[in-house]
Amino acid sequence: MGDIIKLAYSHRESQPNKDSAYRYEVDLAFSAIKDPSQIHHARLALSAWATQLVNQAVHREVGLLSQNDPNDSEDCTQLRAATNTRHENALIATWDDYGKFSTVEITGKYQRRLGAEVS
Repeated sequence: MGDIIKLAYSHRESQPNKDSAYRYEVDLAFSAIKDPSQIHHARLALSAWATQLVNQAVHREVGLLSQNDPNDSEDCTQLRAATNTRHENALIATWDDYGKFSTVEITGKYQRRLGAEVS
């Protein structure tokens, strides 16, 4: 399958020429929002499709990574100023919490969650 994708992507007709009615689609390469099935040239459609796959994977991983650990009340990666009563058990940040906030500490938490060594 990978060979077919490479061939379609590399084909000389895989992107519009300067006289094409679809020349505007050049700007859609790597689009995170345009439906790739609506793009008329393979290189541009494949680029948008790949961008959207990566976007979905990153969104999922960052979402999992940034969730507070429900088993450890001290493991908090989010500072909330208020909850507007939407979350009963949410930790509300105090001025003291903001003073202790450390990007190095947060980085260490993320690395531990990923199983990477803290350097």
